[in-house]
Amino acid sequence: MLDRIRNAEAVFFDLFHTMYSHRSSGVRGFGTSGILGVPQDEWNRLLFEGSDARARGIVTDKYEIIRQIAHQIDPSIPESKIREAADYRESRFYEGLASLDAPKSAVIRELKLQGKKIGLISNADAVEVKGWFVSPISRLFDSVVFSYAVGYVKPEPDIYRIALDALGVSAERSVFVGDGGSNELIGARKLGFTTILTTEIIRDLWPERIPERLPYADFVIDRFEQLIGL
Repeated sequence: MLDRIRNAEAVFFDLFHTMYSHRSSGVRGFGTSGILGVPQDEWNRLLFEGSDARARGIVTDKYEIIRQIAHQIDPSIPESKIREAADYRESRFYEGLASLDAPKSAVIRELKLQGKKIGLISNADAVEVKGWFVSPISRLFDSVVFSYAVGYVKPEPDIYRIALDALGVSAERSVFVGDGGSNELIGARKLGFTTILTTEIIRDLWPERIPERLPYADFVIDRFEQLIGL
């Protein structure tokens, strides 16, 4: 299995909770749920599981994205709070991603020196990733596939196939690195990727979720830099 990693033509990464999260990056401020005055756990659940339209790019307006999720929890949340939360969420994501660089960029550069093509496959809405396009690390990627732009979400096979086709590689000669959210490791492995679970961020956020994701990982790392060792 290690030979499959060493001989891989491409390495694909997830973005959120793999390479970046607000908490791990040190971006300060309240979460969206705090501004809206709703339970954080309920907000996170609906954000990840109950907002398919934003992830597929069906809804791209930042206010409507927040409105649809918030009103599932509490229809009485006023429009002023919706707009405040949406504006703040946009600026917070922009600030975090725009400054995303070292030390992860050093790992990406080393992989490129080894001859690997580098791709990104991320479930994301149009607002979350505005800062990505000005991020220093974004220039190191040969291909970027965001779900809102293609209309497919992980673990659907089409989003992986679009990414593979963009780099002209096969799943069998590719590695997928992610935190395992959205069943992304399951989807990648079914297509033939070698899968690597990174727990660097989620071990602080949701350590209880790690055991259920382990069966779908060919390798597990707890620091991003360990990719070079593999």
